[in-house]
Amino acid sequence: MKKEHKLYSTKGMTLELIKLFAAYMVVFIHVPFYGVTGNIINALARFAVPLFFLISGYFSYKISLEKIKGRIKHILIVTVFSSILYFLFKIAVLLYFGNISTVVSYFKGFLNSKSLIDLFVFNLPFSSGHIW
Repeated sequence: MKKEHKLYSTKGMTLELIKLFAAYMVVFIHVPFYGVTGNIINALARFAVPLFFLISGYFSYKISLEKIKGRIKHILIVTVFSSILYFLFKIAVLLYFGNISTVVSYFKGFLNSKSLIDLFVFNLPFSSGHIW
């Protein structure tokens, strides 16, 4: 009998559906709902990101160190690529709506120790808020 892949097992598929639901909850965090209903939706949706961490930890349990290193490498590549992309987009917007002096003042604004700590410790790039 053929062994069923973990992702397609009942438990794996259920967790994937929970992740899908959590993805919609992340969208609800970023969509403005107003009034008391909006506050309730926002509060209920806050579980989504920690839930992703929990499910990822479940799928990472008892896997090889090489596979974990590969996942970390993949995440670092995506993070660096998206940071560069946001950075270039920010410069393009500054050049389109301003001039070269706005770009120079933008560079001066983030070339300090606080901005570098924000980038490397808290993953807050110069060009935007958080990437995730």
